[in-house]
Amino acid sequence: MPAIRTTGRSSSIGSAGLALLGTGIGVCVIYAVVAIVADSRECAEMQASLQLAANAAAEGSVAQLAKGTVAVECTARRILESRRAKSAARMSIEPNIQTGHWEREGEAFSTGREKPNAVRVTIRLRSEPRFLSSLRGLGDRQIEVHAVAVLKPAGTSLVAEATPSDSRR
Repeated sequence: MPAIRTTGRSSSIGSAGLALLGTGIGVCVIYAVVAIVADSRECAEMQASLQLAANAAAEGSVAQLAKGTVAVECTARRILESRRAKSAARMSIEPNIQTGHWEREGEAFSTGREKPNAVRVTIRLRSEPRFLSSLRGLGDRQIEVHAVAVLKPAGTSLVAEATPSDSRR
């Protein structure tokens, strides 16, 4: 009967290999968590910045209602541009500036034939995927914020700051 020879080598990875593999997986998990947190934080900061810009544009342009829609839009766009210039982020915003009537009772803004007493500014921003958001299936995010300011006989006031929406596409 022939003798079976075995070598001292094992085909298993060994404890050093398992430790290296575990360390590599741990580093990848830590990177993923940090990237997800950073992406979410950046999105929240951008949304807050856009809300402040919408508020400022609505409040600043509502005083121009007596001069007409063009004056309102020019003022709002100028305010938005100055906010954008101050921002560190390069934002490509899509503002929608509307004049209309604010109903105090129903707390509703409507565009129509009534004499306008309010300005609504809606800002949409499409942000590019950052870090791991494309892997998480988020792709491009569209952030949308709203602000309504009403012209009152004694001055202006911000009456509605709609809850910002974050729609993912």
